[in-house]
Amino acid sequence: ASPDTFEDLAVLLGVQPQLLEVALSTKKRVMPRGSVVSSPLSPNQAKELTQSIARSLYEALFMWAVGLINTMSRGGKATAPNLPFAGVLDIFGFEAFKLNSLEQLLINYCNERLHQFFIEAAFKREQQMCKEEGINIDLKFQDNSSILTAIDSQDAKSGLGILPLLEEQCNLQSGSNEAFTQS
Repeated sequence: ASPDTFEDLAVLLGVQPQLLEVALSTKKRVMPRGSVVSSPLSPNQAKELTQSIARSLYEALFMWAVGLINTMSRGGKATAPNLPFAGVLDIFGFEAFKLNSLEQLLINYCNERLHQFFIEAAFKREQQMCKEEGINIDLKFQDNSSILTAIDSQDAKSGLGILPLLEEQCNLQSGSNEAFTQS
């Protein structure tokens, strides 16, 4: 980052630029007898630390904004039961990375399950109600049931999903990555 950007960040965080630089570039350890040892972080460690701090700041700012919206929508009352509240639900699609981990697959799977629930709750029911009332409506939405079937199908006839196949390989004493990818 440029010196100006770094100084702007320090001002926004309410810290001295020199202290911020030290905090982002060194690791401090307290030794058993109480002495403090500082060592420099590698560029990769400093980058990971910076990204971690950015995520934490983003989360804190997001939670503050949602809390403020909720407080203001409740007439200034921080907690008021049975009153409207704002919440955010991320339900849209898979993220495309060059390399996905099992953790990312499970996160995406949960998002797709939430997306399917939302589709059922919002679009399909609304379309059915309109049809019953004689209102001709054609809502366009992406139905992700085929994605969910590919991930979690337990039906051996039409093909097991990725997660049941993975579980099967994990339960076999001779299970392997190769056998899983050939399934």
